[in-house]
Amino acid sequence: MKAPDEAEFTEFAANSIRRLRRTAYLMCGDWHRAEDAAQDALVKVYRRWHRIDRTQGLNGYAQKCLVTAVFDQARRP
Repeated sequence: MKAPDEAEFTEFAANSIRRLRRTAYLMCGDWHRAEDAAQDALVKVYRRWHRIDRTQGLNGYAQKCLVTAVFDQARRP
């Protein structure tokens, strides 16, 4: 990832991690699992950062990744 994109992602992650973690906690009821889900969601966003439309779909895509991460955690034994 190029330096400007890296800085932009770092700013997005810093601004959104609390919101993502809080949403995950409301879904699963466990702060530790919520933290893991929020981090998993940010990893997915990072991998696709160059393809995401940052003017409209960034927060929505992060929320979608978060919901998927919480559901994936629930399926694990």
